[in-house]
Amino acid sequence: MHRTNARKFSVLLIGLPASLLLVLANAHADWQEDIRQQLLSDWANITGPDTDANISFPGVSNQLSLPDCRQPTAINLLKPLQPGRNSIEIRCSDPWWQQNIAIQLHNFRNVAVLTRALNNGEPLTPEAVNWIRQDVGELNQGFFTTPEDIIGQTAKRTLRAGTVLSPDQIQQPMAVARGDKVRIVLRKAVIHLETDGTAQQDGRIGERIRVRNSQSGKTVNAIVVASGEVEIR
Repeated sequence: MHRTNARKFSVLLIGLPASLLLVLANAHADWQEDIRQQLLSDWANITGPDTDANISFPGVSNQLSLPDCRQPTAINLLKPLQPGRNSIEIRCSDPWWQQNIAIQLHNFRNVAVLTRALNNGEPLTPEAVNWIRQDVGELNQGFFTTPEDIIGQTAKRTLRAGTVLSPDQIQQPMAVARGDKVRIVLRKAVIHLETDGTAQQDGRIGERIRVRNSQSGKTVNAIVVASGEVEIR
């Protein structure tokens, strides 16, 4: 079992969460564990004390020893620490040597996973989703961690059970359908006007659609703001 000794490090922060410089007192056998514990501590400072994370060294043997170094060994994290693959640069000034090593930050969170298949256009219900611990550094397409972001959304395509939901798979339901009677609202400074109209195309909240004004017969562009309501901006 590796041991941790926080006194083996002195830490300089070059703008958190920007580049981080760790100084290892000597290139001893526990260098991986020392780096792991320090980076996890720094990650907890960024994300909060309840973070669920770990550090691994893909492709690096646990038996790998660093060359001798008569000065403190500098471990430079060149980019902000983030879930997934990160690179560190290990340098010694006496004698001079340098090694680049990849580390993997595993950041675990409970994310939305489908409990059953979902058809194209089918709305998401609480029963269709389970919350499962996943390494979000591996979820390159994105993920969801709160029900408010997904319940009521509809599938963009058929999705299989066990799918980790990502933003490109779901969308808001249609708030207005072509042919629907809608309320047209005009708000400009102190002016507030309302009139009836007919949607000329489907639209979701936030989308701009064409609407025919029932009084004037003119077609205008308006933004869908709610079910059955559009606004001219």
